[in-house]
Amino acid sequence: MQPRQILLATDLSPASWRAMPQAARLAYLGNGEVTIAHASATSIGGATEAKRLSAMREGLEQMDVTARCEALVDEPVEALLSLCESRNADVLVVTKHGERASGQVLGSVTYDLVRRSPVPVLVAHDPVTYDDPPRTRPAHWDRIVVSTDFSSASHAGVTVAAELCAQVGATLEIVTVVVDGRCQLEVTAEGVQWPPMPEELERWRTRSEDLLADMAASWPQLTVITRAVCAHEAGAAIVAVALEGRADLIVVPAHGRGPVETILLGSTSERVLQLSPLPVLVLRGHQN
Repeated sequence: MQPRQILLATDLSPASWRAMPQAARLAYLGNGEVTIAHASATSIGGATEAKRLSAMREGLEQMDVTARCEALVDEPVEALLSLCESRNADVLVVTKHGERASGQVLGSVTYDLVRRSPVPVLVAHDPVTYDDPPRTRPAHWDRIVVSTDFSSASHAGVTVAAELCAQVGATLEIVTVVVDGRCQLEVTAEGVQWPPMPEELERWRTRSEDLLADMAASWPQLTVITRAVCAHEAGAAIVAVALEGRADLIVVPAHGRGPVETILLGSTSERVLQLSPLPVLVLRGHQN
């Protein structure tokens, strides 16, 4: 992935600043530029809007990223998708929560953008940090987690994740999950409690580990970790693996198919977005 045009959507709230380090990291990948876009059906006030956009642009420029600003008075989703097309954007960056969103719920604008975007979408969050690096620096991706169900769409996701790891020198962790209601996953302040795998699933584990080993062998230049786990829910297991491994980014494909794609993301992708406190890169436009 070498994005040249990154579109950073913002509602100009304090929460929207969470996305800047992620946009900067993407810009570094392809020596690209960032367009900071504020779209609203009503202007928040010319001077205030211009001041906040300018502050975001200056923040990116302090990270050695070329940035420009766009203020659009229009329905946010339509305006941002139109700008994405006119700018030939390679990646769209949004925050999980808008100014009026709270809890583990995607803001409606964010959800619609992820669902309808023709390009990959990076959903940024307040970063989970392990040594609290300054936010004025570009995001560090030292460990990237990607899930696979061994389908063609998920294989494309693994390929993109591996390419990102090669570009930034990160460790790649590939996880596959078998869903079984008996395998109740528990995530506590002390860590992740993985349920024991039922004996009848051991054959699945062995086969999955062989397939994962074959995938890892495709990228001998990378440090690759593979895991086959059992849990009651795939999305929760993927997030748990990422947190347990102190990951910096989760990569997921969007598994929409046919008319359902116009209504919902793939259920696992959607659940990862809901649960993850980590940035999530949804590979719109990469699924087969």
